[in-house]
Amino acid sequence: MDAPNFLSVQGADKATRETFIQSIGPSSRLARYIKHEFRKDGIAPPSSHDYNIFMTKVLDALAEAHYLKKINIKAEKGDKDAYQLILSKVLWKKGDLINVTTDKTSHIALDKEIKIKPHLYFQNLYQEDFSTLPKSYIAAEHTGQIKTKRKLTERISSMRQKN
Repeated sequence: MDAPNFLSVQGADKATRETFIQSIGPSSRLARYIKHEFRKDGIAPPSSHDYNIFMTKVLDALAEAHYLKKINIKAEKGDKDAYQLILSKVLWKKGDLINVTTDKTSHIALDKEIKIKPHLYFQNLYQEDFSTLPKSYIAAEHTGQIKTKRKLTERISSMRQKN
């Protein structure tokens, strides 16, 4: 599993080839969700300045509790404090094959809960015993991270080596 991207209140950026920083600043999906929750409870949402202070305190508390790793990254747009999820702290739970937990930062519903059904292709894929397959399966293949031309080239090379 690839390491999670870094998150920063100071905005998205890029550092090295492998280091990507995603924004959780005042215009991010997370900020929009938090502001929506404030409004839903009849509370005025925080200003951009107040949001940055609030979110930095939350992130620092999570880093102190060892759920996040905090580092300062020298990025293209300047130095940024960034946070990364520590995957060993994630509690992975098996689903019930019927319900999908909604990402509330992506799907903000005004009055009702959004019901998403599992994608049957991926549900079947994740139940597959990969040890019985003749070819090793690359995780990035199913997410579209490997371009079609590269996949075809690799498969043709693999077939030629077998012959």
